[in-house]
Amino acid sequence: MHLILEQKWNILAAVFLVVGVGTFVFYNQDNLKDRSVDKTALSQRMQQLVEDKKYQEAITLSDDAMRNYPNSIDIWIPRAMAFYFLGNCVEASAAAYHVSMIAPEDDENAREFLPSILNSELCASELPPTN
Repeated sequence: MHLILEQKWNILAAVFLVVGVGTFVFYNQDNLKDRSVDKTALSQRMQQLVEDKKYQEAITLSDDAMRNYPNSIDIWIPRAMAFYFLGNCVEASAAAYHVSMIAPEDDENAREFLPSILNSELCASELPPTN
């Protein structure tokens, strides 16, 4: 399973594409404690919550998932998107920054994720310009 983020400078045009078919598992606190939890299925669940506009649920799930997979961009991207759609530019930017720091150097889409959030209308109006 591969999660591909197609980036546009306009964050609202960001689209998650999941290639392939996999097992879709619903997670709760108990099975997140088990380190054998499949991070691909977990990231798919988070992505689905964001698509279903259940942003707070996606953030709560990502809080737990980050403990098990702190360096997985597939966990951090849906977290950033959930914060973004909740109108929280600061937290969305922080999560996107984390993506840019842990992504492989050749992952251009992940590298463009932070600038696309920072250049969005939401963040342009929320964050003061830097001098």
